[in-house]
Amino acid sequence: LPDRQPKQPSAGTRPRGSVFNFDATALVAPNKTKAQEEISGSLHVSVRVRPLLPREREHKDAVDITENTIGLLGKDYQFDEVLDSRDPNKANWVSQEDVFRRVGKSLVNVCLRGVTCCIFAYGHTGTGKTHTMLGDTDATESSFRGGASMIPKGWGLLPRVIRDLLSELNTRKSNDSCEQSCTVSFLEVYNDRLRDLLVPPSTGVRRPSEGKVGAESRGVDIRMHPKLGVYVTQLTESKVSSPADVLELIQFGNRMRSVASTSMNSRSSRSHTVFTFKYEQRHQDGTTRMGQAQLVDLAGREQET
Repeated sequence: LPDRQPKQPSAGTRPRGSVFNFDATALVAPNKTKAQEEISGSLHVSVRVRPLLPREREHKDAVDITENTIGLLGKDYQFDEVLDSRDPNKANWVSQEDVFRRVGKSLVNVCLRGVTCCIFAYGHTGTGKTHTMLGDTDATESSFRGGASMIPKGWGLLPRVIRDLLSELNTRKSNDSCEQSCTVSFLEVYNDRLRDLLVPPSTGVRRPSEGKVGAESRGVDIRMHPKLGVYVTQLTESKVSSPADVLELIQFGNRMRSVASTSMNSRSSRSHTVFTFKYEQRHQDGTTRMGQAQLVDLAGREQET
């Protein structure tokens, strides 16, 4: 959201107010109201407000939420959607499952149509971006094989989106008898350097399904192709066939991620990560459908003074 002086919203508009330093995470995703119509150029901006931390409860909650409007310091800011996760005892409380249903499901539907789409989380340090995108991914393979009731409550958008995507793709593969290829990559941007999170360092960490320790992470870099556009060189694209395969790679890449402590968050992610899922289905009539979904967890903004 570009910096701009906040103003009173008029009916049917969403002003792009200045970047807010309150406890909320902004999620930008495909516009779900247009997911079944015109997709190109559509954005849907959701703001999720987290509960107060113990050290913050001595202060008054300055955020006032009314439908898709946030009131802050006498000013109103209107968005496509506001997700209130402050009080689980209230009827309008938004859980991890609710975030997926209201934000992530539209990305699944759009990607299955063969469209490249993206969700990225932006916000101040400690506002819950990584919790919203990743959540608690310490789950077993059986959780991925079970039904909806088996999904851990703590899972964030990434594992839920990938689970739905692969489940639907595998169903279509069986029904249409088509050939299918799915790959994932996990990239980190830290201190202006790129790092492949699916390649283990020389510290003895083992990559899933490999019997030996890998070499030092090879260098990756950004390049521009005249036809393909921007791409990253030497980035690992691991083939996957089940949601459990993806969860294993998510857990591994998350352990490789650069994490540092700040005075605002004792365990704060200090890097941007880009998780990319690609699929290609080749049908018997010669047609091919390809899609791509990217889920981006941006590093937190931090202004402690």
